[in-house]
Amino acid sequence: MLRLPARCLLLLVATFLVAGTHTARAGAPEPIIDRARAEDLAGQRAWRFLLHAREGHANRRSQVDDPGFFLAPEGDGDPAAELEATLHGFFRPAGQGDRHPRCRYPARFHWLNEQLDLAEADLPEPTCTAFEDWKESLGGPRGATLIFPAAYLNNPSSMYGHTLLRLDREGQDRQTKMLSPTVNYAADPGNDGGIAFAFKGIAGFYPGTFSIAPYHEKIKLYNDMESRDIWEYRLDLEPAEVDQLVRHVWEMRGVRFDYYFFSENCSSQLLALLEVARPSLDLSEEFDLWAIPADTVKAVRRAGLVDGTDYRPALATRVRERARALEAAQAGLARQCSRGTSIPEDALSRQDPEAAARILDLAYLDLRHRYREGEASRDDLAGRGHELLVQRAATGVPDNRTPLTEPQVRPDEGHGSARAALGFGSREGGAFQSLRLRATYHDILDPEGGFIPGARINFADLHLRHYMDADQRERRLEVERFDIIDIVSLAPRGPFIRGLSWRVTSGYHRYPVNANGEAGNGPGVWRTRGGTGMAWLAGPARPYVFAESAVDVGGGLDPSAGAGLGGRLGLYLDTGEGWRWNLEAGGLRFAAGATHSEAHLRLRGRWTLGRNHALRLQLERRRTFDHLTDEAGLSWHVYF
Repeated sequence: MLRLPARCLLLLVATFLVAGTHTARAGAPEPIIDRARAEDLAGQRAWRFLLHAREGHANRRSQVDDPGFFLAPEGDGDPAAELEATLHGFFRPAGQGDRHPRCRYPARFHWLNEQLDLAEADLPEPTCTAFEDWKESLGGPRGATLIFPAAYLNNPSSMYGHTLLRLDREGQDRQTKMLSPTVNYAADPGNDGGIAFAFKGIAGFYPGTFSIAPYHEKIKLYNDMESRDIWEYRLDLEPAEVDQLVRHVWEMRGVRFDYYFFSENCSSQLLALLEVARPSLDLSEEFDLWAIPADTVKAVRRAGLVDGTDYRPALATRVRERARALEAAQAGLARQCSRGTSIPEDALSRQDPEAAARILDLAYLDLRHRYREGEASRDDLAGRGHELLVQRAATGVPDNRTPLTEPQVRPDEGHGSARAALGFGSREGGAFQSLRLRATYHDILDPEGGFIPGARINFADLHLRHYMDADQRERRLEVERFDIIDIVSLAPRGPFIRGLSWRVTSGYHRYPVNANGEAGNGPGVWRTRGGTGMAWLAGPARPYVFAESAVDVGGGLDPSAGAGLGGRLGLYLDTGEGWRWNLEAGGLRFAAGATHSEAHLRLRGRWTLGRNHALRLQLERRRTFDHLTDEAGLSWHVYF
């Protein structure tokens, strides 16, 4: 009578013992944590990269500024505490589902599982539905491409260029890649603009986050709307490394960073993603002070990650190049087809089919570009665009246009963005030696390969001079000028694209003489100067003209501030064999405050010695406070 209940009792006790043993194993992470401590996993590069904690930061503190990213209260500054909190989290009940740390941090789990073989720990296995659905929506990427849209001077956050990652599926071609997802890191400035936007971006007041978007949306933004050429750098990553990168992107969704335009920006954060994918890389350590996008692309190439490149010219680039390939009369006919009241069919019929096809191709590109610029309506694009396509089909010429020739020098092959220059010269019979140091980025007289033609972006450009008088008795060291920012955009005007050129400069500037004409006692002022104008492109020549205004502030003026109007005109000319010349004349009349006038006539020449070396010659006559000053100088420029 007691045998059956006894068996049931024994079975019940055994069940509780087994369950208790299982619960003890699943709820006891201490042995795993002890192993992690013994192997110093918290000190390994891979774990530090998963936390975005760079070696150069104090106490290895993470760059992540979102406390919700960390499981330990002190996790942003203590990698060991965060690792142990993560391991504890993996032992939480599986019923948490998508909120379970194993679902929230799949990249952490993958790496820790490789190091500790967590399968032996009999961990709970939550169902991570959200992560699996998201990963499936990406289409199973097996490769990655670093995307570099060229500099865009009309946006302070993009004037050095931009980088993002494209996740590539297997077997894609140039067209199907447009459907691939991209990983982008950017600031959210709200509705800010102008000076507030620049100041807050430099000071880190904006939140930065990662986002996912189809590549065709980025092409529309960069290629078409902002007229930026795009370079694609295919990365030599293994599929397993791409998988880990994807896991980490999931972890970073919605996580907030403080965005800094010059340091913790789009490019530095993408380098951090690549270091998670391949922890043996050491990409981000050299970019503590600033991370210029082109420089980070160079770092990726030096690391041996680049497996090939592709070039996507901007819509405006295609319009200019197609126009240059036609005779002037044919380009004029294309303009009529795009902008006239009707398509001149009689004139087109007198062209041979190949020429007519090229004319209509250009006309359609021009119409699309005008639509992107807001110069043509959607009805124009639909109506005239349809007519152009019908006429194009009627030529019978297959749509097999030859792709535009890539620039000879890619952005990753251009000169270094920092520059140092040593020189000597003479001013009014007195000799001087000069030292120039520039933090970034490019001058129109610098070797141009890999940079936007006709663009100057100088930041923190210091010019020191050591003067000696004519009998070499008096010596003095002076700050000749220190430009915080100096930007010039010479956008060439043509029959199809009529860009507006502009310039802005702000920094310390020393006058060559004082109001009495005495050299060496010229007042130092803070000058802010800006203007708009026009530029053209005629073969090797790029002429330009500007109308400008300026404000000088300094104790050496009487009164201590002055405002003036003026302008300049000039010409850049390439004469072959590495030579580029700049001839310029200009002046300002300060009619408000400290009244005076100034003018200059300047000839500068550059001879390129190599990608990172150049010689410069300068001859200048200046008129300041009604006194003339003549100057000549020679300098050697090194880029790094």
